[in-house]
Amino acid sequence: MKILITGPAASGKSTACEELKNIGYHTVDGDSLGRLVHKETGIVLQREQKPNSADDHIDNYSWQWNEAEIDSLLKESMTIFVCGTVGGIHQYYQKFDKVIYLKNSADVIENRLRARKKHQFGGSKYQRDWVLSMLDKSNKDAEIDKLQIVEGNKSIDEVVQDILDTTEHN
Repeated sequence: MKILITGPAASGKSTACEELKNIGYHTVDGDSLGRLVHKETGIVLQREQKPNSADDHIDNYSWQWNEAEIDSLLKESMTIFVCGTVGGIHQYYQKFDKVIYLKNSADVIENRLRARKKHQFGGSKYQRDWVLSMLDKSNKDAEIDKLQIVEGNKSIDEVVQDILDTTEHN
């Protein structure tokens, strides 16, 4: 089974991914597959390159997965959890057997973003404001797309159990 765990920044995707890995599941943190692509030119920044500023990341770049890497990864026969999000995430849904959306309140998201370092995504006020401004739309899209919603305002153990319950892997 191929499972995508997605949600807004600071929803707990990477934490859930790490916990699933700790209990024996094959996981991939989607951030390891990501790259910044310039919105106008389509030029991909190399890993060692950085946008002009942290806020330039939002204004001029889109976080994208390398589709060939995703396709290769999903050809493996084992159960795998891919945890992450990118611009245009909807285009990837059909590649997975199940898509789980981690939903949290704006307060939880904001507190988690505030705890991040300045160099991490969401570490600047501009980025936090952008994430929070997109939260309602993201939550509504998850409902419209009929994603499996897991409430993230719980302990990580409860979140992971809810994820496993929805995938029928206990």
